Amino acid sequence: GIPDTLTGLPVNQVLVALLLLATAMGAFGMYRDYNANGGEPPTRQRAGRLLFWSWISISVLVNLAPIGEWGMLLTSWNSKASPDVPNPLSGHDFYSKLNCPWLGRIGAMFALFNIFMYAFDVYAEERGARWRSPFSRDGPALWQLARMPYPNVDNNFYQMPERWLEATGECFVLCIGVSWLVTAMFNPGIFRDNILRSIVGYNNLCVGFDSVPARYVAMPLLVMQAVLAARYSYLDTIRLKATRSYLTWWQFQFGYWANTVFAVWMACFPMLLVITAEFDSWMSTKIHLFLFMATLFIMWMMLAGNVIEAPELEFGTKVWFGLFTFHTFMLPVVGTIDVLSFHPDLAPEQIPSIRYEYPHPPIPWPVVAYLDYGWFMLLMLTVVFLPEAPPVETRMKVDMNTTFGKIISQEELEESDSSAGDYKLAVCGYFEDEDD
Repeated sequence: GIPDTLTGLPVNQVLVALLLLATAMGAFGMYRDYNANGGEPPTRQRAGRLLFWSWISISVLVNLAPIGEWGMLLTSWNSKASPDVPNPLSGHDFYSKLNCPWLGRIGAMFALFNIFMYAFDVYAEERGARWRSPFSRDGPALWQLARMPYPNVDNNFYQMPERWLEATGECFVLCIGVSWLVTAMFNPGIFRDNILRSIVGYNNLCVGFDSVPARYVAMPLLVMQAVLAARYSYLDTIRLKATRSYLTWWQFQFGYWANTVFAVWMACFPMLLVITAEFDSWMSTKIHLFLFMATLFIMWMMLAGNVIEAPELEFGTKVWFGLFTFHTFMLPVVGTIDVLSFHPDLAPEQIPSIRYEYPHPPIPWPVVAYLDYGWFMLLMLTVVFLPEAPPVETRMKVDMNTTFGKIISQEELEESDSSAGDYKLAVCGYFEDEDD
């Protein structure tokens, strides 16, 4: 935030109060609107109540820290304060006195997440695509997939590849949230003493799961994320082949290889928890950072494949993808400058000697932090702005007369006069509208 000592006014506290007041008023308005008509679907009514009470809760929880710190600053003014440390008592807030400073961090993260989800729900309602909002559909994608993990045999059913992509993102968000919670509770010192902060000047999302014991929790979640990503790539490639007649050669090739590379890369993504960023291994740190930067481009390729395959794009999708492209290509540039400028005069074995020095990256840390966290926020908006696409119609049937490991070819099937059930693989149906 903006240090109060630079202005002599409680800037941060006023901003927090205005933010919470605006969002609470908006949530209350949504709550009244959802309940104005008794015939509204119950899911919409639950959405309004959930948003309304969540803002009441977090406004009490989150404001304890800044208000308490504000009071301490007023009672013990320090004219020698710097922008980095506005007051010696800064940080010794309500949560620190309770010996649980991690509670304040979790409360702040919960507040930011609710701000994002609130805007998410409002936009989904405005464009009429209620299925895109977690509050207006049948729960998170992970929950929907867990409710029916296996299809009903002999019945046609529709699979949305985007649902698996949503689940992939939700699994990553779950991994970040749980990892930061575990780190805040059992290893809070890492937030002040880590090489990533020394290089770029702030804590990025990797800090939360780069150390133990959070790493032990994050690994299985990232493996599950890789499985979900592979399933998305599989279904999206089936749809890509089924709609090949509607695509140009380069559209098909780009989408095919983007899906393939995405699936393979996500299987390797958990290696970021093996090759970690540490003061004791400068080579490992550089590999860790460049692997993350490569992930940016691969995620962009996967989403670009969906964008270029769409017959038409909405204005919001164009703006979102333009911003996502800008962040994807600018973040590696500024990140590489910071990495290459990090004490080039020191040998790798001397890096630990500057462990406790104040970071001075060549690129101002707010610029890199904006591109970093902005990229993740735009990635989370994928489900809102991803172009519309047809579902995959699937039917599975088992032929009991077929030998295990052998599938009857179409020619053999046509020659056979048997009336027994045949074995059918998944097929993709492309429908222009419901009447076709």
